[in-house]
Amino acid sequence: MKVIKTNKRKGFTLLETLVAFVIVGVSITLLQSGLMMVKNFNFDFYVGEDEVSIRQMRLLYILSSTHQIENNELVITYFGDELRFRKYNDNMILSPGYQVFFQKIDTYDFEEIGDCIYVKYRHIDEKEKKQIIGC
Repeated sequence: MKVIKTNKRKGFTLLETLVAFVIVGVSITLLQSGLMMVKNFNFDFYVGEDEVSIRQMRLLYILSSTHQIENNELVITYFGDELRFRKYNDNMILSPGYQVFFQKIDTYDFEEIGDCIYVKYRHIDEKEKKQIIGC
């Protein structure tokens, strides 16, 4: 005669439940501290984009044959074409066309000091910045 053993154990033991609670508790603690670090981190979204835009503007300025400021727009002659840096919606664009140079700007101003051209701009909710375009 064969004895058939059946496993009547159902559910979890107390030890397994306690281990699961410890793992969940540690995971929540690590997640909370990670989220607090991200929340307190100061994100400068526009720093890299602004640097690329300024360098592109400088290159176009260097390669231009003439430049002038009209109605708060920088107008350059680039290989015979007249290009304008101007504000459209919340962006500074290069026209003709629609090449975006600065995004989400609140104000901007081109000024000529001596032989040099500067751009002053301020992104929404940030401080004003001033960069030299060329001399």
